[in-house]
Amino acid sequence: MYIFKHIYSMYINMNILPEIPKDQLECFKVNVKEWLECDVKVKELEKQIREIKKAKNKVLEPKITNFMRQFNISDLNTESGKLRCNERHTKTSVSKKSIQESLNKVLSEEQASTAMEEIYLNRAVITKYTLSRVKK
Repeated sequence: MYIFKHIYSMYINMNILPEIPKDQLECFKVNVKEWLECDVKVKELEKQIREIKKAKNKVLEPKITNFMRQFNISDLNTESGKLRCNERHTKTSVSKKSIQESLNKVLSEEQASTAMEEIYLNRAVITKYTLSRVKK
């Protein structure tokens, strides 16, 4: 908090910021401290979740689905409910390269380039405000 006090007092001396009442400043400091603590806890829990999901999705699920497909098992009754092996077909994501290739098939190369420029340069801009911790 020393840095905050130093920067804040510097702005006060330059008459950029108004004087903040002490009770509001203390409340602000408590909120910042609590936010930082929450941020640390969230990072720790997200790391644990990533590790568990990795084991579930990358290691166990392929083994289970391969077994079920190999022995033509579509549903499996367990104590915690039914487990179903589903087959799903998905399309690849839309990328700049895939759009360019598709446009090149139906338009001239110049028209395709112009269309790509139009698509990418004129996208809507949305402004959001969030807090993030800056790494030292």
